[in-house]
Amino acid sequence: MAEDAPRADRPDLGERDAAPSILAIRDGLRALAQEFRAPFVDPVGERWITGSRTAGTGTAARYIKRDGTHPTPEGHRYMASLLAADLRRLGLARPSRSR
Repeated sequence: MAEDAPRADRPDLGERDAAPSILAIRDGLRALAQEFRAPFVDPVGERWITGSRTAGTGTAARYIKRDGTHPTPEGHRYMASLLAADLRRLGLARPSRSR
């Protein structure tokens, strides 16, 4: 991943600043979702993580650990709340039992 890093302090997972490997994974998951006609949630496109932990900017300052990659416990809660909101928006907040 280091070879992908345009900056020394990783995330800004906004599309403009995301590492090529992050974009490739996101694009592969999007294609797979389309193939299976499944909804796709794009945390990169939605800019769930922004800024720089090192510079103390954006959401990264609060939600990313010192390693510059992994979310803090608060970061996990933050991302879970965004995912839950997206699932509600997509009408997927409640499981269904269609057979």
